[in-house]
Amino acid sequence: MKKAPMKVFLTGTTGYLGSAIAKQLLANGHEVLGHVRTSEAADRVSSLGIVPRLGDVLDDVWLRGELTDVDGAVHAASPNDTGSAAFDGRILDTVLDVFAGTDQRYVHTGGSWIHGSGRRLNEASPYAPPVIVAWRPAVLDRIRVAASTVHATMVAPANLYGHGGGLVALLANAPTENGQLRYPGSAQAFPNVHVDDAAALFVHVLEHDAPGPYVIAANTESVPMDTLARALSDAQGLAGQIHGDSPEEARHRLGPLADPLLLNASIDSSAARALGGAPNGPTLIDEIRSGSYMPRSFPLEP
Repeated sequence: MKKAPMKVFLTGTTGYLGSAIAKQLLANGHEVLGHVRTSEAADRVSSLGIVPRLGDVLDDVWLRGELTDVDGAVHAASPNDTGSAAFDGRILDTVLDVFAGTDQRYVHTGGSWIHGSGRRLNEASPYAPPVIVAWRPAVLDRIRVAASTVHATMVAPANLYGHGGGLVALLANAPTENGQLRYPGSAQAFPNVHVDDAAALFVHVLEHDAPGPYVIAANTESVPMDTLARALSDAQGLAGQIHGDSPEEARHRLGPLADPLLLNASIDSSAARALGGAPNGPTLIDEIRSGSYMPRSFPLEP
């Protein structure tokens, strides 16, 4: 059963995924209390209809105060560095404690990388995470255990794209070699989901009776990495010319991000579709062809 309009606390309000979730929440008639870290960000989100909440999200006393009087919360923030595990853990500690035994609902951001490579990966697939997200399975395990007393769900998007953002932007702006766009690997399958479709699933999970502790957001089909690279090469004006880096070259160039991009994975997203999470956005290749990932332009020097 769908919940009536809710008051929702959101982390990551100004981020790529968080801002898409905020827009979807507002479009569905919910009140969004968006965590921000600066007064400038507060002014920016306020102009969008979001109630800015300026504070330190790692301050347990402050966060408890923010969570006490809301109907639900979505955690979409991440420092994206070596502190990510501790950051996630502290948020989870507080939310699970405050929401335990209540009707408040919680949605936590995960990612499909935790299952590594494989065909038709789903919510029951074993963990095989690359090092960069090796900490994340423990978070999901905590949510699975807590789901007996908290309305908590982890939503795990595949590689996000859309509006010129996500890791696809990193691939689009890769260096060239002899007029060829460089990309990691060869034809490994690249699971993906439009950021707006992922955001819609987050909101759907928040609005409805808990679907269980875990659901993956992904398009039905993965895209071969070389197909993706050729589309980006076309968008960059390179006539589809590409150069695939070896795993060693990719790791040298991209660091810890190389291993997730080298995964060869396809996703069975039937659980999300059963919840009403069928993708509505353009496919990854259509998004690129629309001009979303055109070369970045810079002003000429005077």
